[in-house]
Amino acid sequence: MNSESPPDHNSGPFFDDPLVGILTSTDRGLSIGLDSKANSLYAIINLEERDSLRLGNFLNVPFFDEENVDETLLCRIIELFYHNEFPHEFGTFDASNLLAEDLNQGNKAVQEIDFNFIAKLQPLSLVHHDKLKDKMFNKPANRLPRPASRVYKANENTISTGLKLSKNPKDIFVGYVSQLLPEKHLPYRFKDRNVIDSILFTHVLVAGGTGSGKTQATKNILRQCLGDQRTYEINGKKRKLAIVQFDPQDEYAQMYHDGDDLPEDVVRRCEENNILFGQHKDTQVFVPDIGGAKYDSKYHEAKTTLFSIPFSLVEKNHWLISRSDLNELQTSGLTDHILPDFFNKTPEKKQTYSDFMEFVKENEDNYITENNSWGDMAPGTYGAIKRRVGVFYNVFSDSQATPITELIDQFVKPGQLSVVPTPHINNHNDATFVVLALSSLLIDEKLTEHPKYRGIKDTPLMISMDEAHNFLSKENADTEQGNVLIRKFIRAAKQGRKERLGLFLVTQDPHDIAADILTQIGTKVILNLNNDSAIRSLKLPDGLKSQIPNLPQGDMVIHSPNLRSIPTDVTGISHCLVRHSR
Repeated sequence: MNSESPPDHNSGPFFDDPLVGILTSTDRGLSIGLDSKANSLYAIINLEERDSLRLGNFLNVPFFDEENVDETLLCRIIELFYHNEFPHEFGTFDASNLLAEDLNQGNKAVQEIDFNFIAKLQPLSLVHHDKLKDKMFNKPANRLPRPASRVYKANENTISTGLKLSKNPKDIFVGYVSQLLPEKHLPYRFKDRNVIDSILFTHVLVAGGTGSGKTQATKNILRQCLGDQRTYEINGKKRKLAIVQFDPQDEYAQMYHDGDDLPEDVVRRCEENNILFGQHKDTQVFVPDIGGAKYDSKYHEAKTTLFSIPFSLVEKNHWLISRSDLNELQTSGLTDHILPDFFNKTPEKKQTYSDFMEFVKENEDNYITENNSWGDMAPGTYGAIKRRVGVFYNVFSDSQATPITELIDQFVKPGQLSVVPTPHINNHNDATFVVLALSSLLIDEKLTEHPKYRGIKDTPLMISMDEAHNFLSKENADTEQGNVLIRKFIRAAKQGRKERLGLFLVTQDPHDIAADILTQIGTKVILNLNNDSAIRSLKLPDGLKSQIPNLPQGDMVIHSPNLRSIPTDVTGISHCLVRHSR
């Protein structure tokens, strides 16, 4: 069967929606190619369908081949325009002359029908239908329809198959596919049927400018990740996901509370589509006790626990106190001699920061005298080390709060959202240090073969970091601390999948995040961005770049190149499913 004699309108899976036009050729012909610039697909739209089409709408162009197999080319409208098809006698015209003729004749000299209405189409994929098995599946867009092939509006089944959308209601709901008819709501979900298919452990980036709706979108996604039914197998046991959320704006503890006045239609749609909404009761807040800064919990009622950063973490992470202003010789003296000596020669109960500073003060002669066995340093070198390691009093203060290492079973707990707020810490460097220390602890314990804290190793874990550009920036890569942390996150991104470790990064400045981390991110959720550098850093296909600055609040483009999914426009839920107010 060929394109000139298509089957009956209702004979196959592609024809629930009406015929809208036919393919036409242009000056450069009718073509598709691996390079998007090679694509030249245009459809002449029927007069009665002109008002119904919008940019982004999905159309399909069926092929009719073997007796038992059909295929259709799923396309998206990327341009709409009128083409001048005036009667030949008009030739070159002037609008004022035509208007005058309208007035004299009492009717229109030129009408809309005198123009062809053209839709430029972007090929997305082939949707293959096996009639014998009555199954549909996605294939690459690798064949070209004939000129004059009929073009239809794509139905939901064709769109869902062509975009590789999950049809499993247990997967992670994100939003609804955009550019459908107003009465249609096709859910978009992250695949999460098992660890291999889970999008969470191939890592997620949420990028959007101020006011784009990225925090609301993030909260709504995280709420779905924390469902009771979401479990992952580790060592033969199924365990719920734990999330550690670094929160520089104190916004995520509000997930302990219900959303404010959700409309009835939103509630109904959530119930119909298995979308989790309302408070996540298993939300706890872990507040760093740094420099005496006081945390105000007036925006939430979640359980709050103070913790301190123990100096013992430095034993295996010398870089934590190796400041950027130490030169190579000073860094070597600190990390190769002083710190190892301190931890080897000092009883465990005396391995506090105060004890360390006392050790540095009392043993100066052992390091700078000649012919000693502790390490030979010049007086200037040792003096510089002593001055620079003396600035960490705030983060390693002898606080009465419980060290975080003694709270691991409470901090990393299956099914729990553990929020670490930092806005109460006045010193930015101190706040950054807390994030560095805790994220390093989590990553190291998750990826090591010999963990000290079994609870971290045996729990599926996602590290979520808001304002990630402040901690994983390219500028920080030039410092010892930043460089080490970035290397740890790169390792986490590469090895996290098999160890049930996921990264969830939220930022308004993706271009400031180290490129080696961005390249490891499997899924990018992109809301409105107006920064050209930010858009370029995301390495999006050419056809997407122009969309990003024009996205309405709450709308997003989702791109999962590592999972070979089709970039998709998604509209998020209009309301936050948990509390989102200050």
